[in-house]
Amino acid sequence: MNFVLEPLQSEPNLWKLQNADDKDDLTVSGLLMTYVDDLLTAAPEPLVLAVQNKIQSTWTTSVPEPVSSTPVRFLGMEISKLCDAETKRDAWMLTQQSYTLDLAQKENENVNPKKIPLSRDQSAMEPREESPSIEKVRSAQKAVGEALWLTTRARPDIMYVVSRMGSAVTRAPSCDVG
Repeated sequence: MNFVLEPLQSEPNLWKLQNADDKDDLTVSGLLMTYVDDLLTAAPEPLVLAVQNKIQSTWTTSVPEPVSSTPVRFLGMEISKLCDAETKRDAWMLTQQSYTLDLAQKENENVNPKKIPLSRDQSAMEPREESPSIEKVRSAQKAVGEALWLTTRARPDIMYVVSRMGSAVTRAPSCDVG
């Protein structure tokens, strides 16, 4: 069977793999995600191999890494899959564990897990100084940006804390929320 790549209108970097021989067949046989020079193909193994072979016949690529129980890094995320014994279907998992650990270890501080990421008292984030320095504001903006990346990709549970941090970044950049 011949396949064609059709771009999704909702996401320009995501392509559907569809039957090229039957234009009436709208079945999606797989997906190809592209981002600059990174590619991720999700399809049955024979189709993944066919896509890889076609791409490698056109461009020089690194050795493809199959997604398995061992995580593969793609766009700063770890992707893995396990076969669910009950349903006999693959369960895909996305994490940003390594990015999260890098952020936590960056300041050489011990980070303790909390059930409540921000108390009511901490959420006030009162300024500690009259006029914070531009260095403190920029440092706080960087920290909020890193946390915002986590929020939008893998940690929606910290969204409230990050939004409070963002609202206080210029008036209370030195506030400790931990």
